[in-house]
Amino acid sequence: MKNLGKDEIAHVIVFENRGGKIGYRLSDGLTGELKQARPKLDKSIDSLVRELQRMLVASGLYEKEADAMIKTWRDSWFEAGMRVFYILPRRTTDAVLPVTIEPRPTELVRVLVGRTELITPEMEKAVQRQVNLLHVSSAKVREDAAREIRKYGRFSEPILKRILETEKDSRMRRRIQQLIEQRPEKTD
Repeated sequence: MKNLGKDEIAHVIVFENRGGKIGYRLSDGLTGELKQARPKLDKSIDSLVRELQRMLVASGLYEKEADAMIKTWRDSWFEAGMRVFYILPRRTTDAVLPVTIEPRPTELVRVLVGRTELITPEMEKAVQRQVNLLHVSSAKVREDAAREIRKYGRFSEPILKRILETEKDSRMRRRIQQLIEQRPEKTD
């Protein structure tokens, strides 16, 4: 992780839900670059919620506000996958989402949680396995492989572009490019 801004990022959580197993790592005070191993999958959602609530309260929210924010976003924040959550610096929040309130309040607390989705090596390998089936002569096998790739939704395009960077075979490159150009199917 790298903080490219001038202001410290007070709280960072690297989170992973793989097959229903949960892990996370906490960091405070990110000002430069930080390298971390993937979290061990030995935690619970409940312990993560408590840590996230603590961070939100430390950032200025009341407990009930922190609870409401977590309840609002819980389903998408903690679904399967790997992501980084971070509390944006107040100056960044104000620059991204300016607000004017009249009459001016005596106090205004704003907390914005950033979320960055990560593509895991397992996701890349699964897509690569399907890409390898795109050269099979059976149209059904190729269609099934393309459908499996599209199941990754918004992640399929960046994964395919990474695979395209190293693919040498021109026929495979064309097939990968065709998949990139197709609109991904909606997934539940």
